[in-house]
Amino acid sequence: MSAILVWIWLIIGVVLFLMAFIKDTPSTKKTYKLLAFLFVITLPFTATSWLSALNSALLYSILAMGLNLLLGNAGQISLGHAAFYALGAYATAILSVKAGVPILISIILGGISVSILAFIIGTPILRLKGHFLGIATLGLHIVVENIIKNELKHMFPGATVPIKYTVTSMVDSINYALREKLAYWDYVSLTSGTKPFIFNYLQDIASNIPAIAGFFITLLVLYLIVLMVRNLLKTKVGRALGGIRDSEVAARTLGVNIALYKNIAFGLSAFIAGIAGGIFAITIGTVDEASFMLTVSLYVLAMIVIGGVGTIQGSIIGATLYQLLDMKIIKTILPQKYQALALAIMGIAVILMIIFAPKGIVYMLYQFKLKIMQKKSGFVKK
Repeated sequence: MSAILVWIWLIIGVVLFLMAFIKDTPSTKKTYKLLAFLFVITLPFTATSWLSALNSALLYSILAMGLNLLLGNAGQISLGHAAFYALGAYATAILSVKAGVPILISIILGGISVSILAFIIGTPILRLKGHFLGIATLGLHIVVENIIKNELKHMFPGATVPIKYTVTSMVDSINYALREKLAYWDYVSLTSGTKPFIFNYLQDIASNIPAIAGFFITLLVLYLIVLMVRNLLKTKVGRALGGIRDSEVAARTLGVNIALYKNIAFGLSAFIAGIAGGIFAITIGTVDEASFMLTVSLYVLAMIVIGGVGTIQGSIIGATLYQLLDMKIIKTILPQKYQALALAIMGIAVILMIIFAPKGIVYMLYQFKLKIMQKKSGFVKK
């Protein structure tokens, strides 16, 4: 699909999501939600040139969900979120490659093991508060980064996970069958002089089959994580975390075990990050320290601030907007000779977002929706 059509398709998608968010009539809202869902399902087949950025946006949405649970819902800062992301990736790779555990089980076990480790580590670390806690989690990341460099790096020479343990192997038969059919059409066209009108399109799909499969796997995991977090926040644990965030003194007065629930939040946050690391290992197929640098934690923190702290939608919106701006939109708009300025422009864009939407995009959209509803009802706030 041409670049212009991709842009038009993406703009249509944004409009659908906005309408699904803003509409308050149940039937209309349901219709737009269905259309938005269909848009997401068809996206990897229509915007193949954006697949890398889209997959990265989904992966970072999962990461942001974990950090937002800790920061937005429990009020605990962490600058070492990427450490659990890295440990999850290595745990999944080691379990699947070295121990022969099936990939799906490896991802789950990797997330659980990282969660248990975080729960144990959180006991001393979470006694700290504010910037002291931030510095402690920063130190945790440095420790993990050094362990990867000195102890784990040699397990995967060249930082590459063997292909049979990645998502590429899962879709190998589909890819082979599609390429075989394309080769047949190509051969027939030598005598007939014509190819099916969808030949070039299917050829593009065939070259992106692993990335498309990775998109749907990551999307499914993100959906499951959203359900888990949403249901968790409705339970006693979610209410306890909210109480700790708002006032530890009040929560303690009401009988909340502060230390225990902080550890639970830390463990759950690490579990989600570990799952994200496992998905990264099997979809990207590489595990090395360059992919889990300290800047990853800072990027994720910026994403949830942009999207909206303490909201599920904010995690997804912030991560998607940040990654698409960083990886595709700015670089597409900028002329080739100004590509070196992309990082600076990204920084300026983040600053402007925080200035004009200090509480996040989700809060801004809610305010916009409220104004529309007030206008419809004839009520104008003075």
